[in-house]
Amino acid sequence: MARALPWSACAGRAIYRAGDAVEALWLIDEGAVVFQTDTAQGQTLAVATSHAGHCFGEIEVLSGYAADCTATSLHDTRGWRLSASDVHDLLQTVAPFGALLATTQALRALPGIGDWTAQYIAMRVLRWPDAFVA
Repeated sequence: MARALPWSACAGRAIYRAGDAVEALWLIDEGAVVFQTDTAQGQTLAVATSHAGHCFGEIEVLSGYAADCTATSLHDTRGWRLSASDVHDLLQTVAPFGALLATTQALRALPGIGDWTAQYIAMRVLRWPDAFVA
């Protein structure tokens, strides 16, 4: 049975780094996480930020790919952590959740589509009541 565990990170702490295997799905209750990558010119570029109510790590957990950017706690942050194996178990037992997650993941892979837009499309176009537009 899937079990989410509480987690916390102080401001500035790396949750995972580019190239790491991502072994969990994180849900943010409070705080924020910034996702950064290094450019070819050696500069660090912030590419996204997740806030309370958002989750992250799902793309890497579902695809098995290593992280392509570093996830760092922007503020003191806390939430819940669901291991990759528990995510896969959950997808096996709760079909609507798995379909929603897979669809929103595919939508977010498109250029210009972020989490909010993917959830909005799932809610309005696909008429999925479990979509969560934050």
